[in-house]
Amino acid sequence: MKARFERDKCERCRGAARIVRVPYPWQYGAGVAVVLAGAMFLILPQASPNVPWAAVVSTFPLRVAWLILFVGTGFFLSNWGVRVRSVRVPYPWQYGAGVAVVLAGAAFLILPQASSDVPWAAVVSTFPLRVAWLILFVGLGYFLSNWGVRVMKARALTIGAEAPPEAEA
Repeated sequence: MKARFERDKCERCRGAARIVRVPYPWQYGAGVAVVLAGAMFLILPQASPNVPWAAVVSTFPLRVAWLILFVGTGFFLSNWGVRVRSVRVPYPWQYGAGVAVVLAGAAFLILPQASSDVPWAAVVSTFPLRVAWLILFVGLGYFLSNWGVRVMKARALTIGAEAPPEAEA
């Protein structure tokens, strides 16, 4: 069995290798679709200012916040799809919490731009404050997700250590 850019011979038995098609799970396609939809969401108001959501992406900080939201969600879904294809190790709570913190941070920063009625509008009223909050949310989300990845790797190593010796051959 080989991937597209691997050698034509098996490294283990030196026999002829064949290409094996591995289907992509729905999460991978959904991640790509979210990123493409986000690109259109951000580009269309530049080309045609009469779209209904033009006010929501009118300033640079808003565009950056929406970009982080779309790319983060797309990355999460694509990464989830890769995990589904590879090892069947469940996600720990830390990974989901990291993604939730980043998405909540994006909402925390975007909502006051769209409506000044939210109670925390004064806390994110200036650009330096928005950048500080963005760093806080992304940093905390990265920390939690990275912690979750480490937990998943530890579980995968534990699962691999429990495999019978004949399965490794």
